[in-house]
Amino acid sequence: MALNIFKIPLSNIPQTFDIEMNGKAYTITCRYNTEMASWLLSMADGDTGADLFDSMPLVTGTNLLAQYAHIGLDGSLIVYTDGDEFAPPTEANLGIECNLYYAIDQ
Repeated sequence: MALNIFKIPLSNIPQTFDIEMNGKAYTITCRYNTEMASWLLSMADGDTGADLFDSMPLVTGTNLLAQYAHIGLDGSLIVYTDGDEFAPPTEANLGIECNLYYAIDQ
């Protein structure tokens, strides 16, 4: 099996967009929480609009979807910062040095 990795097109501004992952439609919302000093990710089913998860902090060093295995989204969401894989995304570097990736076995 090969591991396919796709970059999720985030930028360092609040955003909401539709995306297809593994043949399914999703809506992603990403915003910065100044009190937490963290980017937060929300995801909804692109067909029904039903929330899958809301305001999950973007942290490095783990599969963000592991805690949501029950929603049936195959694959992994991984945050990675160039030069320091464990450095969290900052308000300024998301989508530049720090990116979100979707990985799936095909």
